Amino acid sequence: MILDQISTPTSPPPPELVSAETTDHSIDGEQADVRAVTCLLLSVLGQEKVIHNKRLSAGENSIAYEIELEGKGPYIFLVVKSRNAQKRLRRLHESRIMEQIEPPLPFAFPRFEFASIEDPFIVGYPKIPGESLTKLLNTISDTVLEDVGRKVRAFHNAPSALVEQAPDSIVPPLVTLLGSSYLETHVQPKLPSPLFKRLEILTPRLLDEWKSLESPLSLTHGDLGPDHILIDTATDGIGMIDPERLCNNDPDSDLWKLTRSMNPHQLEAVLRGYGHHDRTMFERKRLFFHLQRILDQLAWQHPKVTPPDLEKALDALKS
Repeated sequence: MILDQISTPTSPPPPELVSAETTDHSIDGEQADVRAVTCLLLSVLGQEKVIHNKRLSAGENSIAYEIELEGKGPYIFLVVKSRNAQKRLRRLHESRIMEQIEPPLPFAFPRFEFASIEDPFIVGYPKIPGESLTKLLNTISDTVLEDVGRKVRAFHNAPSALVEQAPDSIVPPLVTLLGSSYLETHVQPKLPSPLFKRLEILTPRLLDEWKSLESPLSLTHGDLGPDHILIDTATDGIGMIDPERLCNNDPDSDLWKLTRSMNPHQLEAVLRGYGHHDRTMFERKRLFFHLQRILDQLAWQHPKVTPPDLEKALDALKS
């Protein structure tokens, strides 16, 4: 029941239906514990015995739980942080575009079965097997990395009609970030005057070059870091998770995020599988994607991005 309202039970399920792990975990000052997640699940799927429930990890936008009901197999449930939670649920709903792609995508991805639009905000889907590419990166073969590249390409080849249905990226395009109005309003107050002046002088050349490098829009994941690719080492199956930022964008932006932490050999394997033949152009575009990230995060005062980061990015683009 995607985005249908699900009411949380007024009383908890009998103790025998809930496993012992019920530690509280704070989300923006609110309590969302394993018992609350289990109660919500049972309110939808019925009073079935919970044989396993476990808190997996806490990310920037949600806390992940693995919950297994007897006879139903494991599910992943994401308790979405209350800040902009309904917007995030809407983005996840829009990611169901992936289910419409023909031929079907050659990898597993979340197929959301229900969501709650009341606190606790939650979405659930059958668990996708595998470990993250981040954990396995230095142990898997070139063949697996090539397969990752091929499957990302299959995703990017979605029909244009679906690309048009996808939302815009939550990160403004580079032409917006380098626009005079945006720079003066959002970036200039965060920079020393000499650095902002340097950025202003370089901006026309940067925009001209970027326009010559841009690829046509395609369906993209929007946050395709290696943490969001799963590899099942038993079958070499591949999964793609956390499609909250799915959008229409330059497909190389996905490849940039996916390969940012890879060494040159690993990068080459992914690009070879993807069929990306212009390595020189891709390397240049990576510098622009990095600039885009820095400008966006400077504007929103991200604590890990500072004016020296922008200076280094401009130095790299100048060379």
